[in-house]
Amino acid sequence: MKRSIIVSFVLVVLFILCGCSSQVQHYKIAVSQCSDDAWRRKMNEEMERELLFHPSLQLTLKQANANSALQCKQIDSLVMEDPDLLIVSPNEADEVEPAITRAYLKGIPVVIADRKVNGNYYTAFVGGDNYAVGKMVAQYILEHWDKKNCTIYEIEGLPGSTPAVWRHKGLADGLASNSHFYIEAQANGEWFEEPAYKEAKKLLLAYGKPDFIVAQNDLMGIGARRAAEEIFPDEVIHIIGVDALTGNGLGIDAICDGILEASATYASRGDLVIQTAEAILSGKPFIRDNYLGTTMIDREGAYAMRQYAEEMEHRVETIRLLQNKISELNETISLQKMVVYASISIVLLIVILFVVLWRVNVYRKRVHQERERTRRTIQEQQQRLEMMSTELARVQATASAADKFMQQLMREIEVRMADTDLNVNTLSDALHISRAQLFRKTKALTGCSPVDLIRSIRLKRGQQMLLNTDETIQQIAYAVGFTSASYFTKCYKDLFNISPCDVKRPK
Repeated sequence: MKRSIIVSFVLVVLFILCGCSSQVQHYKIAVSQCSDDAWRRKMNEEMERELLFHPSLQLTLKQANANSALQCKQIDSLVMEDPDLLIVSPNEADEVEPAITRAYLKGIPVVIADRKVNGNYYTAFVGGDNYAVGKMVAQYILEHWDKKNCTIYEIEGLPGSTPAVWRHKGLADGLASNSHFYIEAQANGEWFEEPAYKEAKKLLLAYGKPDFIVAQNDLMGIGARRAAEEIFPDEVIHIIGVDALTGNGLGIDAICDGILEASATYASRGDLVIQTAEAILSGKPFIRDNYLGTTMIDREGAYAMRQYAEEMEHRVETIRLLQNKISELNETISLQKMVVYASISIVLLIVILFVVLWRVNVYRKRVHQERERTRRTIQEQQQRLEMMSTELARVQATASAADKFMQQLMREIEVRMADTDLNVNTLSDALHISRAQLFRKTKALTGCSPVDLIRSIRLKRGQQMLLNTDETIQQIAYAVGFTSASYFTKCYKDLFNISPCDVKRPK
């Protein structure tokens, strides 16, 4: 009898030790970032927020301080620690690519964030299109500046860095469609406010007042605004930024406060980076190349984004509190399990254990109910966050669709400019929509009917030809689709309050 009791007690103790030592599997994720700027801090906040839903993921983060050589060494060092996955935000895509390739060839999944490398040695990419950002800014300027000429100063990031190169190229290519809109001067703002302030001040003193200042990120735009207010305190200078980040003193606040006129979004999507990493590690399907879209945010959009961000932060704080509560409950449950296991050993030795087991059972049920209520609350919060994200995506998609429609409409009018038969039916057939849809969309986006829009574009093209060519008024009238020079003259005078004869340069 005594021997049986000893054997039973040993088995129960072993069972307790096994139960206490069991742990949930964790994945080690190494993160290498090129610098510690506002954009990457926002990305880190998003990753930390997403990690609330993935407790099995553990991050190790290193910053390279905008030094590509240092980042390559850090990546090699992180690889030596044998992580389950590597996340890299490259400083210089070409210079950091060899280190990324070495990690990938060692069998470590690699997720590239922000700046894509040229090679094919990576597992997934999440980032924006810097060239598209530059073109979006150019399009905004072309659409919002109604004067003939437009001078632009550009405040660039670090020379040679991937975003600086492609954002400038996108801006220059976007402005190329109008020779009167040009970049008159450039300066290196190093991605930060203070250097941008000093360089912008030099430009303003050397070249005078521009119409627009385009800063390749919002912090440099804020610095440029400080310089503009010092040099030209009573003049209007439009300043456009890039990033449109929410947070104290960042781009969205700057737009709301009138410091920036607008900003092109450059989403960090740290949440998507973590979701992609989790899918890779767990063997779930994932999208290899995730190109994030961009849109222009003006003051009205900035107010909406700031309100959304505040609500999001409130929700996240609630989730953190709930997570802490769950941790406390899990600790309580772990402790209670030890009590239960100990009670099982006692039941083999004494008869009175039935009373103890009953009380433990009641307590465990109560803890389980509390945990279930907490889990349901978290699920409800997640659903609300997903609904808000879906609504934001819908708004962005609507804006993108409107831009695409206007591009197609303007292209069709430009192509058929000289066609005197160009009318609403022609346009609606070319765009594959009904006359009513064409009228409704054009009216909503431009404030005028399709017929008025066609006439306005023809007259503006005629104005350009009057100023820049030696063709006769009759030739110009036919070239822009009018059936007679007299009708062209009448319409031109109605729009510009001046006769073509008074505009036409003498031969």
